[in-house]
Amino acid sequence: MDFHRWLHVETRTHNTTGFWGPPDSNHQFCEPHYTVTPFLAEFYNSWSSFIFVGTALYGLQHPQLRQDPFILGAFVWLIAIGLGSFAFHGTMQHHMQLADEIPMVGFMATLLLAKIGHPGLGHPWVPTDRAATLWVCLTLMICATLVWIYVILNLYEIFVHGFTMVVVLHTAIVCKFPKSPHAHKQVVMDWCSNGSLGAILLGRVVWEIENRCCQEYPFIWPLHTVWHGLSCLSAYFSIILTWYLRSSENSTESLVSFWGMPTIMTTSTTRDPKKVD
Repeated sequence: MDFHRWLHVETRTHNTTGFWGPPDSNHQFCEPHYTVTPFLAEFYNSWSSFIFVGTALYGLQHPQLRQDPFILGAFVWLIAIGLGSFAFHGTMQHHMQLADEIPMVGFMATLLLAKIGHPGLGHPWVPTDRAATLWVCLTLMICATLVWIYVILNLYEIFVHGFTMVVVLHTAIVCKFPKSPHAHKQVVMDWCSNGSLGAILLGRVVWEIENRCCQEYPFIWPLHTVWHGLSCLSAYFSIILTWYLRSSENSTESLVSFWGMPTIMTTSTTRDPKKVD
């Protein structure tokens, strides 16, 4: 099997120059440049990036979420991703590309640290404070090394596959969390976990189709806006899942429902918490 073929990320060059000059990013997308306005290279990819900002602002409206510094940090990173993505797609300049991609690594690092930062959450890989410290150091080292190597070598494949490995590590950590004794809480955590994983897997398929088939079928360029929506949905469910994992098992806050939660959570919030199984 030709693994290099599957690991290779196709690159393309748009010759159209607008307000921001010739593109110098190490990867360009399928949307034709400067077709709507001379001030935005990829008009639709740019504006669709604000779905990350809108999702973060929705989450920050809930005081329960703002009270957790890790959840607050994740939403701040999500805003940075949206603004960076807008700037990147709007200019196709390398420094703006980094403003999009580095916050993605920061976002994942925050979610990882929120889950393995201390042994109190009951994760089997973090039984002691020493183990938690080792995991924190390992997480920071992995993410910082990924950013450093990527910036130095400027190879897009390093970022794509390195970031994918960080997501895989996050998924493995989530899968190893023990089940909650609170029935309704476990339902919503499973919902969030499955929703996040399903959205990012489908989004990656969409991303690969756009990347690999653009040369032959250039009309598929809107798929990147679909990728923005699916990756944002995955991030949203990951944040909510992280909050539920970090909330107290028996407190009433564990029954708070957010947008996209299953019906069982919506109905359970209207009942007396003492009577919930």
